[in-house]
Order: sequence, then structure tokens, then C-alpha cells
Amino acid sequence: MSFDSLLNQSCNIDRKVKTKDNVSGVFTFVWNSISTNVPCRIDFQFITSTFISQTPNGQITGNDYVGYFLSDTDITHGDRILWQNIYLFARPINRSFGYEELHHLEVALGLQET
Repeated sequence: MSFDSLLNQSCNIDRKVKTKDNVSGVFTFVWNSISTNVPCRIDFQFITSTFISQTPNGQITGNDYVGYFLSDTDITHGDRILWQNIYLFARPINRSFGYEELHHLEVALGLQET
């Protein structure tokens, strides 16, 4: 069985971008869609020490899910994932290597933005 066949789900990936209001000149952040129908597999995780993160302001948060993606998926810490009508937020990304090359990505996902 190939790894690709295990990616039997799909999700959309959004990235936060900074925009400037043309009238007021105020900068705001908006979510911009960067990928749709991305092959993935997302599973619920029981909280363990490997799936606990600390936000930049020191807050401890649990990573409730783990997502598996192809190695060339454009995803980074802070991205928002829409999966089964649930928004999840990308946290630490583990690059899993095979014998000689990058095999896939394992992404810790949480219900709260960090």
C-alpha cells in the first residue's frame, strides 16, 4: 500500500496576509486561500508531551490533531486548515524522511490560533 493511498481526505489551506485599507490606511490581517482540495489524512490525537506547544506569548496549548501531507504541500506554521467543516491551525511541522529524501509532512494541528 502506498503512502498516497492513505491520504484519503482533503482540506483547504488558508494563509494570513497583511492588507492595508485604502481609505483609512489601517493595516489588518485577512485569510487568503492558497490551496484547495489538498490530499491529506487528519487524525485526532490524545494529548501527549510531543503534541503540546507553547505560543510566542508563553501560553501552553494542546495540539488536538495531526495531519499527514505530501512532501511538496505548501503549508507553514500558522496556516488555517478547513477540514470537515472544522478550522484547525497548523503548529509545528515535522518533516519525515525516507531512506534518502523527504517522504511526507506531519503537522500538529490545534483548534485555536496561536
